[in-house]
Amino acid sequence: MKRWLQCLRVLFNRQSLSAQWMMASIAFVLVPSMIIMAFYIGDEYQQTRSENFYQLNTTVTVQQQAVEEWVQERNLDLYRLTNSPAAKDVNLANLESLLQVFLKGQQDYQAFVYINKEGLTAIDTSGPTGLDLKDREYFKAAQEGRSFVTGTIIGRSSGKPIIIISAPVFDSNHEFQGAIFGSVSLQRLEWLTKQFNFRDTGELYLFDSNGKLLTRGSTDETSAPRGGASFSSVEELEQWEEYIAEAGGVGRYRNSAGREVYGSYKQIATPGWILVGEIDEYQVFLPFYSKIGY
Repeated sequence: MKRWLQCLRVLFNRQSLSAQWMMASIAFVLVPSMIIMAFYIGDEYQQTRSENFYQLNTTVTVQQQAVEEWVQERNLDLYRLTNSPAAKDVNLANLESLLQVFLKGQQDYQAFVYINKEGLTAIDTSGPTGLDLKDREYFKAAQEGRSFVTGTIIGRSSGKPIIIISAPVFDSNHEFQGAIFGSVSLQRLEWLTKQFNFRDTGELYLFDSNGKLLTRGSTDETSAPRGGASFSSVEELEQWEEYIAEAGGVGRYRNSAGREVYGSYKQIATPGWILVGEIDEYQVFLPFYSKIGY
């Protein structure tokens, strides 16, 4: 470095006075311009970063509200069914008719099932009855008087991954008479989360409380997800949440597809689900590259 400075000093000393003045003038204009340009580029970088992070957080927040409203509406569906006269009187014929009619007017459910107080299915709009479900967590919750929303489970009658939304049934004397649940396909959740995708690579993923993936982003059900955070345990999920929180709400990481992304998340309070929004790193800074002509 010293040798370069010495060379420049020698070169400058050999110039005529007018040449020296010209070089000084150029330096006087060029150096401040470069400093201003550096500040401009840095400011544009930070502004682009902040705008995209804000959009990511806003999209995740809007989707969080949509999912929470959807869960609340489904819980209200079950409340209405379990508090109907047919359910309170345990009139199986009337209750089955009610469930069939309700199912036809809905797009969210695959089937409705009534489980009697012994834990056996007495009505199933999708198949045979007599299935023993008393070991299921949602039935145990019903025995305690609680409604319940599961994570991903495999339906015993369908053999397919579903989620269950359930509520207890009590008669007029407030005696426990079983539970009614509605099964929802994961494709319905896919549809719900696809309503708010953003930019070309922005994706939203829904995980249950155990870190299991409920939705697959923009891919169809026959192909592997194009990315998304991946959690092998509840502990790993909690560590990831801590990292995002410490990063100020948006963190950079390599997702399950090996893509460098920025991600944010929100809790879906009632079922304990996690909503994750991701966008590719290059997509975040694409507007910045365009502005500086890169």
